Amino acid sequence: MELSCYNSYYEIRLETLWENYEKILRFTAPARVIPVLKANAYGMGTSEMAQMLVDICHCPILACAQVYEGLAIRQSGVVTPDILIIGPVLEQAMPHAVRWDLQIPVFTVEGALALAREAKRQGKRARAQIKLETGLNRIGIHPGEELEQLIQTLKQLSSLEICGAFTHFAQAEDRGDSFTQEQFRRFQLGVEQLRGAGFPLAYVHCCNTGATEWYREAVEYSTHVRVGSLLFGYSDIADDSNPVQVRDILSWRSYIYHIKRVMPGESVGYDQFYKPDRPTDLAIVGVGFADGIFCPMAKRQGAVLVNDTRTHFVDTCMDQSFIDVTGLDCKVGDPVTFWGYSPSGGAYLSPKEFSKYGQIYTAYTSHCPERIKRVYL
Repeated sequence: MELSCYNSYYEIRLETLWENYEKILRFTAPARVIPVLKANAYGMGTSEMAQMLVDICHCPILACAQVYEGLAIRQSGVVTPDILIIGPVLEQAMPHAVRWDLQIPVFTVEGALALAREAKRQGKRARAQIKLETGLNRIGIHPGEELEQLIQTLKQLSSLEICGAFTHFAQAEDRGDSFTQEQFRRFQLGVEQLRGAGFPLAYVHCCNTGATEWYREAVEYSTHVRVGSLLFGYSDIADDSNPVQVRDILSWRSYIYHIKRVMPGESVGYDQFYKPDRPTDLAIVGVGFADGIFCPMAKRQGAVLVNDTRTHFVDTCMDQSFIDVTGLDCKVGDPVTFWGYSPSGGAYLSPKEFSKYGQIYTAYTSHCPERIKRVYL
């Protein structure tokens, strides 16, 4: 359907995506980049982002979190790059992973045996990467005795090819974080244990967005870095220094649908949530929490842009929200920007600003229901 049918839209700038990718490549060289397209590419469209990265950026490997996401990429016609599933995969999903040439994490003897059986059944050689546990305590296998047991099993499985090893840092947003450094030391032990057992490991990666920005030793040790939010323009380093100088590719916008004046003594919203103490002009937009407006943020008067002017929410409901436009020069049909750049480019609002309301900023951008149109420029 055309844009005019929708109440709001994501504007996604593909040229900025390409620029970000090139900046990250230069920053991390000689380590290369694994773009992470999980959660529908952070709301921007898994297939569309994959096609852009492969066709324009010539990216040789992509990552996502679930087998479903990998299949969506393959079935959209993206067949050439490697695709790594970084989340856990049950045996019931392994037939799809083997058939569509998806690399999955192996971190138990039972998982390795199940994948090998499925690869043998299909007459193929499955490719996998070892997920090392270094401190996040999600999925993974500890270096040392646990890993040695897995290694001895893997050596007996001719239908498996182990092509990489990776881990994930728990708190890499802070420069010089001591726990991240300890995780990196544990990761090195696991990698060297695998290499010593004869696994060549074409892929060695531990740095997420935050570590990519400051942990040079870990970047240089690795063959690749894994970035999701950084690729889409969101520096994840705690001091907001943005050393790679990436720029947001996403803006979420709607329009003013109605303007009304509310007087003291009147109330606004369900349960009479807001009661103004002065004459207040409210803009009504046709977007609410069903579209991704975070209720605590709206009810605590989080920021929003009307044209190029910063103002704030008053309240939200399922399909509509209330914005204070008292004293603003605006009219029905004018643009409202929830995050990103205003249409003129004269104002900007980062979703990171909303993290103080109790929801991480990537949860804002990842939420894109079908009734939000994506527009690629």
